[in-house]
Amino acid sequence: MLNPVRRLLSMPNPRETVTRLIDRADRANAARAWRKAEADYAAALAIDAAQPAIWVQYGHVLKEQGFLARAEDAYRSALAQEAGAAETHHHLGHLLLTRHRVEDAVAAFRQACLLDPDAAQSRAMLDHLGGTVAQERCCETPLRDIDDLPPLHGRDPEVAVPVETSTDRFRLAVVPRLRRLPGPRAPAAVAFIHLQKTGGTTLYDMLQHAFPPHRVCPVHDDFLNLYTADEMAEFDYFSGHFDVASLRLIPKRPLQVISVFRNPIDRLISVYRSHRSHEVTSKAGVNPFVRLANALSAEEFFEHPAVRSAPEIFNHYLAAFGLGFRQMKQAHRVTRDDVPAVAVESAVARIRGLDAIGITEKFEATVALIYESLNLQPPKVVRPRNVTDALATKMKGAPTPRVDKTPRLLAAMADLTCFDETLYAAACEEADRRLKARRA
Repeated sequence: MLNPVRRLLSMPNPRETVTRLIDRADRANAARAWRKAEADYAAALAIDAAQPAIWVQYGHVLKEQGFLARAEDAYRSALAQEAGAAETHHHLGHLLLTRHRVEDAVAAFRQACLLDPDAAQSRAMLDHLGGTVAQERCCETPLRDIDDLPPLHGRDPEVAVPVETSTDRFRLAVVPRLRRLPGPRAPAAVAFIHLQKTGGTTLYDMLQHAFPPHRVCPVHDDFLNLYTADEMAEFDYFSGHFDVASLRLIPKRPLQVISVFRNPIDRLISVYRSHRSHEVTSKAGVNPFVRLANALSAEEFFEHPAVRSAPEIFNHYLAAFGLGFRQMKQAHRVTRDDVPAVAVESAVARIRGLDAIGITEKFEATVALIYESLNLQPPKVVRPRNVTDALATKMKGAPTPRVDKTPRLLAAMADLTCFDETLYAAACEEADRRLKARRA
């Protein structure tokens, strides 16, 4: 006996059948008969998959039933056929926010704004989430040091954050404050500026066990502005890919600030290999850098204009300690000639002033120093986390190929690390000074 889809395909006029199915699905959708609408949309798409609008409707009815992963696949199928549909990017953004993938949601809302400057709802969501709309332009205004920038994006006393509901699904809700929880407080709060691909995930995981779970801020990316000052006051440990300017959002004093640094060339190679370790068909494949890394050699990757201007690539340490991620993203294209000397000088001073400094190449020694500086008991064993080769073996069945430091690669990286080399040297010098003082 033929299944329903095969029976439909055997009919003499598939186009007429598709039209009837869609009409029936639309009526079921309007009547909130989600399961019936899902079945008819699926049958129509099985006959003719080249219908981006129907993929969107299919995604809607799946989302209404709580099938969030399948709904995301449906929206992405629509975008694969009609990438310029701003409204679909907006729907995808809401779905990603529902799944607690805030960074991906911001990217979707930002894309909707770029495609449609009048997309008021997407722009409002970006404002709630602290995002900005990147402009395809060169740096039109001079870059400045972080301390000379205007205040960070203001936080409403009531901010939009994803929260769990009693039905185990998620929605965007207005949460005026977190529920206050009893428990011991740390004598001082700790903020870990997690520079990418420096071994920071290992240190983050180790340090979080030194704090009660409800005192650990759950935001690990550059979204501290999702919380009000009252909510932030409930945490003692903050860690994420945020910059020095974001420390102004943490209303805790004293606040001990730490960071870990790595040889800039090796860090960039690790960035490339990390992106390449993911399958383009996986969830990480929505990141354009994952797709580029899988398609390009290391030399081609770091020569690509979109890669060269990203704050996680172009002198990442300077972006975190001297210029600020927000300014870098707004400038869009930054060259070494755009960087003022005062930003480099200030970044060096801020790094030397850190309460604790880690060096990837001296990880165990400097981690012990970090724990001592924070007056914490160091762990007996350091267990590496988020190791690129282990991730690649899990994802692809084999380690990511090694990258040779060819003359072409080093030339491509020269401008991308020119200021970070100075900051890395300052971090190493300061860490060595403190290690010697500890031994004395």
